[in-house]
Amino acid sequence: MVNGIRQFGITKGMISRAVVKFHAPPDPHPFVTCFHFPGTFLTHRYVLDMVRLRLKDVPTASGRVNGIQFIDRNTLHGTQGMDNRWLVSLASREAVQVLMDGGLRLFNRNIVVKAYDEILRQEYKEYAAYEEALKKLYATSHVVEPIDRSTEPEEGNAETSSG
Repeated sequence: MVNGIRQFGITKGMISRAVVKFHAPPDPHPFVTCFHFPGTFLTHRYVLDMVRLRLKDVPTASGRVNGIQFIDRNTLHGTQGMDNRWLVSLASREAVQVLMDGGLRLFNRNIVVKAYDEILRQEYKEYAAYEEALKKLYATSHVVEPIDRSTEPEEGNAETSSG
């Protein structure tokens, strides 16, 4: 789940990382892999073809690609310069392992493929650390108590004694 974003890690005017807000620990996605790639020019068809090429030795039923999802992280986080995320849902643990072990080759670039659960666990850990740091910050900050003005006379209505 990626809603409510806090960004950090500014490099040369671009955001390279973002702390993703979680409402609860992430649900497991055991057959989903993830890779990052810059820009928006990859197509779902090209990714599918490259995944199928990597999984050519996996039996047909086990090596089936159930889905591909593109996540434009720059739009999602309101930034520029972040690599976009691709999720590839597979039919078996064997296919997941083959894809993670071999990675992908996209436009003559070797791409590391990770388990999506690993990525989510790391992001959740970062979010928990960020929340803990905020709690410590607010717990140690000196809060100035508001002034109770109910006992002071209102301006312009002060009683004056004449005479």
